[in-house]
Amino acid sequence: MLYWVVKYWILRREYDEEARIFITRRRLKINESEWDYAGEEQQAKYLSQKLWINENYQVCSFS
Repeated sequence: MLYWVVKYWILRREYDEEARIFITRRRLKINESEWDYAGEEQQAKYLSQKLWINENYQVCSFS
């Protein structure tokens, strides 16, 4: 957790692929097994929505 705070909050680095997937899964409320089961096409669709960006998530969750 400390690593995450330093890397993304303090240093303000862009999220790497692993972080984008983690945040997307959290926002969709799915676990790693469900993510894997979704398949590459569905995963790509989720990632294309850029749900790790707050504005995109808020728009998506209210529509």
